[in-house]
Order: sequence, then structure tokens, then C-alpha cells
Amino acid sequence: MEYLDFELEVGAGDGRVYPVEVVDSPSGESQSVMQWPFDEIKLQLHLTELENALLRSAATRRVASSESEKTVEEFGATMFNVLFTDEVRSRYEISLERARMQGKGLRIKLRIQAPELAALPWEFLFDPNRHEYLCFSRQTPVVRYPALPIPVQPMKVELPLRILGMVASPRDLPSLDVETEKARLSQPLAKLQQAGLVELHWLEGQTWRDLQSAMRQGPWHVFHFIGHGGFDATRDEGFLAICDDNGGRFDLRTTKLAQLIADHASLRLVVLNACEGARSSQSDIFSSSASILLRRGVPAVLAMQYAITDRAAVEFARTFYEALADGLPVDTAVAEGRLAISLAFADTFEWGTPVLFLRAEDGMLFDVSKEKLMRLGAVGNAVSVAENQPDPAPLPAERGSGQVGASAAAQPPWSLAGLWRTIGWRWRAVFLVGAAALIAVAALVVGVLQRNPLGAGQTAATLPSQAIGGVAAATAKASPTSAYSLNSEPMPDSNQADSVVDGAGETETAVPLTETLAPTRIEATATPQATRTPGAPTLEPATATLQLLAAGAMQVSAVDGMVQVYIPAGEFQMGCDPARNAGFPCSRDELLHLLYLDAYWIDQIHVTNAMYARCVAAGGCLPPISASSQDRASYYGNPEFDDYPVIFVNWERAAAYCQWAGRRLPTEAEWEKAGRGDLDTRPYPWGDDLPTCETANFKPGSECVGETSKSSDYPAGASPYGVLDMVGNVWNWVNDYYTEDYYQVSPKINPAGPGPQLNRVIRGACWVNNAVQLRVSNRFYTASWLGDDDIGFRCAASP
Repeated sequence: MEYLDFELEVGAGDGRVYPVEVVDSPSGESQSVMQWPFDEIKLQLHLTELENALLRSAATRRVASSESEKTVEEFGATMFNVLFTDEVRSRYEISLERARMQGKGLRIKLRIQAPELAALPWEFLFDPNRHEYLCFSRQTPVVRYPALPIPVQPMKVELPLRILGMVASPRDLPSLDVETEKARLSQPLAKLQQAGLVELHWLEGQTWRDLQSAMRQGPWHVFHFIGHGGFDATRDEGFLAICDDNGGRFDLRTTKLAQLIADHASLRLVVLNACEGARSSQSDIFSSSASILLRRGVPAVLAMQYAITDRAAVEFARTFYEALADGLPVDTAVAEGRLAISLAFADTFEWGTPVLFLRAEDGMLFDVSKEKLMRLGAVGNAVSVAENQPDPAPLPAERGSGQVGASAAAQPPWSLAGLWRTIGWRWRAVFLVGAAALIAVAALVVGVLQRNPLGAGQTAATLPSQAIGGVAAATAKASPTSAYSLNSEPMPDSNQADSVVDGAGETETAVPLTETLAPTRIEATATPQATRTPGAPTLEPATATLQLLAAGAMQVSAVDGMVQVYIPAGEFQMGCDPARNAGFPCSRDELLHLLYLDAYWIDQIHVTNAMYARCVAAGGCLPPISASSQDRASYYGNPEFDDYPVIFVNWERAAAYCQWAGRRLPTEAEWEKAGRGDLDTRPYPWGDDLPTCETANFKPGSECVGETSKSSDYPAGASPYGVLDMVGNVWNWVNDYYTEDYYQVSPKINPAGPGPQLNRVIRGACWVNNAVQLRVSNRFYTASWLGDDDIGFRCAASP
């Protein structure tokens, strides 16, 4: 691909007015003035909305919402109209036409001297007349082209291109699976390596000494870094978080990185797959990691201005390196990578995340040997030669993709991968559940224990059944396998509630919990009967005595008015039961296993808009990221929706609310037990029947509601304990980080999740999901900073 250049420079301004000059173009030069439309507050608001739209398109359900599309297009169109004004626009249109008449593209070189503007995401420039993003087309690539004195000429290289890869995962930052990260780059390049076009070598260590040593083993043409990065505002400089000699965090400032790698003349490209690699300060245009490397002599730097998902990074890398090895200009290769992301994952905006900083005038980094390309038939034919080679080992399941390890092509249509391709990328192919029956001891409520204490020799089976909060509780019809002796003891102090709801749904006078409830200390003389995995041992806590209240007992929080449901201590089976899963396969991260949990309380419904507003008013919470919902412009703060789940609250804000309310987010195991019970492994909270619009807010074909609804609207879908809305309506944040293999290694008593990871678990599916996805055992995850219109939460508390 050949290009004509349209070089555009934006000079320093006063915050509102900036000079704009067409420095070079096929239609000549011109000058104009740009009137900046945003003040600092409005600009920050637009940037926040843009980032949220990007995150929603990358990490949530099957398509980006029309609201997200509108947000990105409007911001991009505003940037385009501000930059391409009057005479500049005329020069651009003429240049574009002349380039097309010559069969060439038009390279948009942005030379932005104003630091506060250089930091903006110009990659989202949107031409409203043609209704297209400029950088989305290989005909109009957008590159950052800082004014540097010496342009770079292409270097003649003999294939293969030699890539040095480095993955760094310091132990005091969210951990990366180093081998998995290597596989995510190695697999898409495998056929290029087999064809002799690329060599990929991985740095064995993770320190600067390891990198220094590896650079001496060159020549290297590309350095590709995967890991954590950041921007030090005090130094006005970016950094990469690598490891020190003890495996801890070491912030390698980009000036030091440049000293390590920039003096190697063969190095033509640095790829930084790390957060904030493209971020700069508002006082120095050369403060970003990418700009510093460029100024120190690296011809091209590809960095990320937002977090990018694994799936997008893999797709981009495959196509980008193919294009480079084919001898294309680096900006064409970037455009090809952007297109690949868009084609592979419809409706995502992650194609705008990569930012190319360039010093090579024509974008040519390598003068690739034509002889070898002809011998190999270029990349396309060379790769086809390699098609007969065995495929590399499948990648481990990707964070955020829901893909299983086997290649998609090898999966039958009824498999997890087949289901996944049918329902879209975000929602896992299988959303599995085990459902619950009533606990073996009883559906006894607090009022019964208070008014009818068990006498000597009386068993739970002799007591009447009660209604729990208006939801029918099963009677203790099944004969218990043993009797229990009861010894009354004082309960530890708690400030969790003002009042307790008895078995008939009546509310007692508000008094401290220690005075209202008469808990019992139960010494088990035999284990209550429950379905277990054959041969599984009975789990016992550290002591033989268990603190229990009646299953399904309720209390009301004095802080936010939330009704909380009591979940008794005991065993339950967590995960997917293949023999009782509505005919669907189980995902490999949902291994059925037996657990023991201490007793706890859990919110009966999702935290509502009105409840969350109390926390905001009290100064304990930040407002939701957006006050709208999917189709409602006014949602949060609108009295009509006070009793609906609060949404657009990320994990941090959900955790802050629970702390303010004197509670916490439930663990993943606590969430599942509350939705399943402890007797069997039915696939839905209410039993084996598929969900209907009477039991859950979901999408059985056409949407039941197509939006959020009140949690109390579906009493028929209550769990055995009387907890409402456990599946459908909105996803639930839980406390745990996510790893795929956690069930295989988790403790058998009170598991609290793995150590710090990149993503947190969300549970329960939402209004846009179908019956397959509503099963209680389904596990999914997303970035903790993401707030969206289909994610809510509920809290839990220990007695």
C-alpha cells in the first residue's frame, strides 16, 4: 500500500483557540484556527463517557448498545469537525480525491504541539459526511507524528523478523499467568514462524538485567512487552512495572527503558501491551512511554491508550505481524489489525485502543527481502504452506471471552464453543446452575423459635411450616435422620438490624438483635441427609458445634432498610452437575464439589436506587457512572425507579456501599448457596423447570422486559431460602477474583476466592440473557472498574 501524506499540525493555544496548519498535503498548505468546544469539566465528562462506552463494548454482553455507538460517534465527529475546519477541510477533501485518483491512500499525520490536546484519543476521529472512522480504513490511517529532526529510513532485513517478547508479573500486582500470556501471542504467530517469516523469542526472566542480557543476543527487530504499566504524574513520565530481583514490583521508567533498547540499531518497533503506554501529561507532549522511546530513536512505537482485552490483543497481533512480515508499512499493518478486531468481534470499539507513534516518513520500517518473499509466496501463501503443519496447542481460556481451550473449529455446534458463537462473545456458552431444595433441619422462622421453643425430645419435624417474607417455605415433611439437642446461648452482639421478620411475615418491634433473637447452639448427633458426590467425605468445621438460626429467618437493616435472609451453616454442593443440567454441557470452570460454609446473612433483593442514594447522600458512595439505563434516559434519581436495582456501579463502588451499610459483598460460594440451597443440584433456584417470564426477567426469545425490573416482581423464582431475583434482571458483583481452575484448588471450608487477579466474578446473568445462561452455577467475570447497565449487586454479613 502506498500513501500520500496529509500532515496536520496543531500549535499551542490558550485552552480555547489553537492554530492549525496543513504542513504538507497533495493539495497544498493552509492555515486556520481551531475553536476548542470543551472546558476542562466537559472534556473530562466526554472522555469518561467514551471510556465507559469502550469498556462496555469490550467486556459486556453480545453487542455494544446503541447508546455506546452514539457516544463514540458523537465524540469522534466533534473532534473531526473541530480539527478539519473550513480551509483545512477543503484541503483534506481535495487531497483524499487526489490520492484515490492515484490509487493510493492518504496518511493522516497528526503533529500536535499542545500537550493537553496530544493526550486525547484522536484515533476515534469520525467523518460525519462519509459516516466512517478515519483510522478504521487502511485508506486513511491516523498516526502520531511528532516533530523530530531526523526521519528514519527503512532498514533492509532478511526474513524472519526477530521479535523479543517479555512478560512481567510482579507478585505485588494483580498476577498474570506468564505462560498463558506467552501463548496468547505465540499461537497467532505460530504459522508465521513455521513459514519462516517470524521468529519469536521469549525473555526468560522479568528484570531489567534479564532484558539487558537478552538485548545483547540480538539483532532484534521488534520488542513486544506484555504486563502492567502506568504514568507517574510527579515525574511526568510513563513506566513499565517489571520485577525486581526478589519478584516484587520495579517501576522501569521509560527513559531507563530507552537506555536499554534504543541504542540497538536493528530495533525498529516497540509494542507496549500495557495500560497507559500512550498516556502523556498535559504539560509535555513527550512524556508518554511511546513518545519518550520515539524521541530516543525508536522508529515506531505501538501503545495502548486504554486497557485491551485478550481476545482483541490476540486478533490484532496476528494480523499486524502478518502485514509487517509481508513488507507493508507499519501504519497499514495497524489499520489491518484494527479491521481484524472489528471483523472478529462485531460492535466493539477496541480497534481504537492501539496508538501508533511514528518517525518513519513513509511508514516503512523494514526493507524486506523480495527474494525470500517471492520464494515463500508472501505471507498469505506462506501461511497456507504452513496450514498442513499441526496446529499449536490451544490457548487456555481467555479472560473475558468464555472460550474453552479447544479450537473453535473443532467444536461441534452443541458444544460450549458452538453455543458461545451463537450467543455472542461476552456471555459464556454455558451458564450453569445447581438449584436448591430446602435445608434438612427446617424452614423454621424466628417467631417460631421465640414463641415455641423446642421442648425436650421435640424434633424439628413436629413444628408447623411457615411463610417466609410472603414466599412459601416448604414444611419439614421429610423425616430427619436424627434429633438435635438444643442448648440456648447468648448470640454475639450485632448492629446489623433493627427488626426481625418472623415466620408469618410479621415484623417485631425494633430492638437490638441480641434481645430479639434467641439463637440456638446445635450439637449435631448425625449429619443431615443431602445429595453428595459419590465417595465425597462429610465436611466438618473446626468445632463440632454449629451456630444456627432458622433457615430463611429475616432481619431488616437499620442503615438502608434492606431485608436480609439467614443462610444456615452447613454443607452444599457447588458447581455444575452434568447429570442434572437440563441437557447442557458443563463448563470446565464449574467443577461440582462439596463445600462447608459458616452461617451468614444475604440481602433478599438487589440494592435499589433509593438505597444507594442514601449512601451517596451520606457521603459514603460515589454516584453511579450513569443515571440512565438501557432505554430510560432518567433512571437513577427518578422516583419511578426507586425500587429498581442500582446499575452502572463498578465493583469498588459496590464494595464501598456494602461497607457503609455495615455489610460486605458475598463470596462466590455464599452467592451460589443462597441461590441453590443445600440438598441437591437442580439447575434453577425454583427447580428443574426452564425459566419463564413468571420466574425471571430474561430473554427467552423475545425479552420479557428488555430492561431492569423490580427484584420483588418474581416471587415464583425465589430460592429455597426465600432470596429473590438470584438469576436474571441484573448480574451480581461478588467479592472473589476469578480464575478458571479455582474450584480444583479451593479450600473445602469457607472458600474466599483466589488471590488478586485482573477480573472479579459476576453471577446470576441478566435481562438480556436466555434460559441457558440463567443457571445458578454459571460463572462469569469482568474488570472491576466496569460499571454497566446490566450489573448490580447485593450484600452479605456474618452473624
